[in-house]
Amino acid sequence: MKQPQHSPSRDMIRLHPWTLARARSASQYLRQVLGSLRDAFLDHAAAGHRIQKLEHRHGKANTKILLELVDQKANLQSHYLRIVEAVTEMAAIGAVPGPMHQGIGFLPVVNNQRLAWLIVDLFDEATLAGWRWHGEPEDIKRPIAEWESLQGKPKGPQLAGG
Repeated sequence: MKQPQHSPSRDMIRLHPWTLARARSASQYLRQVLGSLRDAFLDHAAAGHRIQKLEHRHGKANTKILLELVDQKANLQSHYLRIVEAVTEMAAIGAVPGPMHQGIGFLPVVNNQRLAWLIVDLFDEATLAGWRWHGEPEDIKRPIAEWESLQGKPKGPQLAGG
């Protein structure tokens, strides 16, 4: 049996690069979306933990416990839908969520056809906490001033086709 072939464009994610100026002007909005995502994620985790405790408790479940279990399952679904809504909103503006519990997201940026990521941090006073080249380890966080100094200067290897 023949495997269906996928067109490469269907499997690719299209990134719409941001500029530093656009990211700065959207920082309050980005904080709001990241805050909503983080809150929904933490609420979802708490509801899941509560369900697990209720389902694994010893003894016979009474009506109060069964009703709480039903309520927590409804909460779990509601929080999941909030997560999906926030992630969808981020995708619509070209942002990528990072670790949800940390309130971190990423914005794609390009310098001389080389992909990098602006790091948006809910808990950083400046919101834009730094940046790193695509493919660099997650613990690298370069200062925004360094990104500003690179604008218009060729640096490092370029993206394929560049």
